[in-house]
Amino acid sequence: MRKSEERCFVDADGNEQVYKVTQFPGEEGFNLLPEIVEMIGDSLAKLATMGNSGGGDFLDQDIDASLLGEALTVFSKKIAEKGGAEFIKKLLAGTTRNGKEFSKMGISSNQTWSFNEAFTGNYSEMFRVVAFVLEANYKSFLSGSLTGILNPLQKDQ
Repeated sequence: MRKSEERCFVDADGNEQVYKVTQFPGEEGFNLLPEIVEMIGDSLAKLATMGNSGGGDFLDQDIDASLLGEALTVFSKKIAEKGGAEFIKKLLAGTTRNGKEFSKMGISSNQTWSFNEAFTGNYSEMFRVVAFVLEANYKSFLSGSLTGILNPLQKDQ
């Protein structure tokens, strides 16, 4: 059964936006998995170089800002290689924003929201939402690693 999760994020204007992610159907999620792993694999490797010196959970470790920057650079480049905004739109297909369905046609209405409407000048929110979508769909597979990569961006949870 497909599950849904809801989370609030604050946009660039300081307004709260409520996102609800419904998991991909099994086949669709499985078909996206190789692209997801390729996209985040190098980022995971960058952050893994920080080690786990204090033991315990990765999320409790101090994060080296330069390594985080490198990891986000790698992550951003991988998204671009996968088609940039078009790839992100594919990931957002089962996501609502403030109760409105995502518009695959890129047109906002009373019932839909668009990529441009939500993310123009608001890329921090975009990355946080993408991390949320990936977490909701692949959390059990990634065992929290994705959250560790993008946790600093998810400060509005």
